[in-house]
Amino acid sequence: MKKAAGIISLLIVLSMILLSFSACGKKVPLSERLDEAMQKMVDLKAFDYELTGKMVVSVEGGTIDAPMTASMKGDMRDKNNQKSSIEFKFNLMNQDFSVKSCTVDGIFYLDTMGTKVKSTVSENSEEDFETQTGMSVTDFQKIFVETYKIENAEIKEEKDGSFKAKFFVGSESDLSKTIASVFEAIAGTYTAEIGDVIVEFNIDKNNTIVSGFIDMSLKVNIENLKMDYNMTFDIVHNPVGDDFKIEAPADADSYVYSFDS
Repeated sequence: MKKAAGIISLLIVLSMILLSFSACGKKVPLSERLDEAMQKMVDLKAFDYELTGKMVVSVEGGTIDAPMTASMKGDMRDKNNQKSSIEFKFNLMNQDFSVKSCTVDGIFYLDTMGTKVKSTVSENSEEDFETQTGMSVTDFQKIFVETYKIENAEIKEEKDGSFKAKFFVGSESDLSKTIASVFEAIAGTYTAEIGDVIVEFNIDKNNTIVSGFIDMSLKVNIENLKMDYNMTFDIVHNPVGDDFKIEAPADADSYVYSFDS
């Protein structure tokens, strides 16, 4: 079950990679507005997302539905002390599960159903990303921005000045292949293949993404056990104010150091 929880945690992170990275006077072309919204995503220094959806897992001829909720927060405003947190809950075979993790002050905390461990993390996450994936964060951001261009979108304008942008990201796209390699780099012994993905962004009149939707599938091979995942999520982007902060767990002292995590 811990292995399943780990896979689901990675899938949530991957879905956010897919998603994350007002006009006055004359009307601004939608292409420029979409470019601005995507660049805002890339340039974010703090975020607060809420996800609601479900995971369908198929393995060895059986299928399991797992309703899920999750929250993801990140604070990169201090380059020397970047913080993040992920919490997700899911119901698998009528049993509730939860996983919480956060990185604060160079310590990674993980609480899996009450099993609490912690470990030190590198101070340079961008270097770690390049070491694991073979590409820089900047190069990945370029792939992200190029994927979500107006020529690849199905657009629907609303009367209030907002608009929706829907994208179909094929399994052979540069973004899908890159995310699959990121998954394998993070997971270690797993191999993965991203299927076709549908991504929708709801963008307000100020060219800011306020919510979204994702439908993605993934084939994972774990020690010769083949598993198919399909995940659908509605995502809400909560506003981040000056009082936004991410803190270590209140019971941080009860977490045990793990040197093999």
